[in-house]
Amino acid sequence: MNIVHAARSLPAGAGTVVACSGWSQGGGTAAAVAELDPEDFGDLTLIGSVCMSPGVPSIALEHPSGPTAGLTNEAVAPDSHLVMMLCGVHAANPRELDLADVFTPLGIEIIETAWNSQPVHHLNDTIARLFRLKGPILQSPPRNFDAWKQAIIRGSAAQVKPICPVLVCVDSFEEGTVVPVVWQQAYSTAATALGGLIEVRDYPNDDHFSLPQSCADDSRAWLTRLLP
Repeated sequence: MNIVHAARSLPAGAGTVVACSGWSQGGGTAAAVAELDPEDFGDLTLIGSVCMSPGVPSIALEHPSGPTAGLTNEAVAPDSHLVMMLCGVHAANPRELDLADVFTPLGIEIIETAWNSQPVHHLNDTIARLFRLKGPILQSPPRNFDAWKQAIIRGSAAQVKPICPVLVCVDSFEEGTVVPVVWQQAYSTAATALGGLIEVRDYPNDDHFSLPQSCADDSRAWLTRLLP
């Protein structure tokens, strides 16, 4: 919403009607945008949000598989998206949380030396390689993890009723090749239970990376129908 507010301050003729869409981590963000506080929108009206293969952090904690498998399986190198989430939550809560709660000295070294210079998928390769060569990157068990969970949940979707309709596009090929289908279904169930108007569309022949192209036209048409 900050970007939209900034755009409206420019002589670009931007209006007050806003739509949102996101994929993967961005899908989880699109879900969270629909749960922002009224003051975040000001005079903007969010008409709908499209969540493509949404990775919602609170749901990922409830179902430690795929990118979060490293939280419960010491034999698995932590996914770079999990590392990214933990680093971001620590940055937002430095007084409550300590990186050493969840990362080993090796993990902290990787963060300090590679975090700001490697793209996330390159970082994934670095983590996996050093995990095999040098050992654990996450503490097992993590310390103070209840506080970490609460901080993650505070910044996550699936906490309050979405203020607009939400379209969830599910890439169900092989049960989700990156974001597990169980995550996507669990978000839809949770948001519906909160009173949200949630529509789910399944794309059984799409994996994580083909989904955006396959659902783009459907998503655009769905949002267009919501225009005032």
